[in-house]
Amino acid sequence: MTMEREEGTTRLIPKTLRTTRRRFMMTAGTALGVVSLLPANGGLLARAADWRAFTAHEGATLLRVLRDLFPHDYLADSRYAAALTPLDDMAAGDADMRSLIKAGVRDLDERAMAASNRTFADIPDEATRVRLIAVIEDFPFFAAVHGMCQTPFYNQPDIWPKFGYEGPSAPYGGYIDRGFNDLDWL
Repeated sequence: MTMEREEGTTRLIPKTLRTTRRRFMMTAGTALGVVSLLPANGGLLARAADWRAFTAHEGATLLRVLRDLFPHDYLADSRYAAALTPLDDMAAGDADMRSLIKAGVRDLDERAMAASNRTFADIPDEATRVRLIAVIEDFPFFAAVHGMCQTPFYNQPDIWPKFGYEGPSAPYGGYIDRGFNDLDWL
């Protein structure tokens, strides 16, 4: 998977996507088949994880909040669910945290109902959801969700290539000898 560069260094991420029409059609056909089997009412979002402390609605709301806080449309819900796992574990063991999250989701839903007559997770307009989140960004609920989920979300090594991050270089001698000056996007 590595590509040789002119300077003699290697890149872990190819600069161009190399796919054929046949591979694209096979992948698209498989994806279409899988999507056709999913429930149409967003059931996948609610069942993205088996929560220990959250109800399905609370889990779906928290996933939607994370998608709005860390908006990467090309990542699956399972990545966001993985980032929620530490918060779920903490809420399962700490009654105060559990009540904070439950009250925060309830408050967010009340604000969403007042703004659009829908629960937060059911609002289709991202701008409306972001405005609702902006209102609560000084609340303990927001601090808990953002603080407990940001590092677990971005610390998933298998999604680093999707961001163009090749991983830590310390085990390979540092960045001086491994791509220090190959910023082609700057």
